[in-house]
Amino acid sequence: MSENELLWGYYVEQRVSAKAFDDQRTSIANFVIAAAGVLTGFAATMDFSEASIVVYGFIAVLGAYGMVATRKLYECSSFCMRRAGDSLSRLQHDQPCPFAAIKDAALAEQRRQFRVMSRVRLHFVWMVLHGLIFLLAVTGMAVVAVRSL
Repeated sequence: MSENELLWGYYVEQRVSAKAFDDQRTSIANFVIAAAGVLTGFAATMDFSEASIVVYGFIAVLGAYGMVATRKLYECSSFCMRRAGDSLSRLQHDQPCPFAAIKDAALAEQRRQFRVMSRVRLHFVWMVLHGLIFLLAVTGMAVVAVRSL
């Protein structure tokens, strides 16, 4: 095998690994959202009784877990993408990429059309969602605490 074939194989392997981390993040997010929805509905049937604090506590744990897992999986995916990018750079060093101009033009157009959203990272959006789930739980616990006074 030539060095270029090895580099290309490594590039593909790292991209597949990064996709696996992103798929795992998606699965975790879907589970947290579904579980938080079900538990919120269950807590609502308890009419903010003191027993519902346990349910809201579990929702808070789910929200915090979602935030930490999202951040960690983003870090792992970024690491794989960085390694893939490095291997692609070495490949392009030997043979310039014929698509570089197309990629640059598409990126410039994307940033022009979506000035704000092109700066927002997707993992940040997921972390905000999980943070809102956590905030929902804390608010539920606060309501229970105030009502029990």
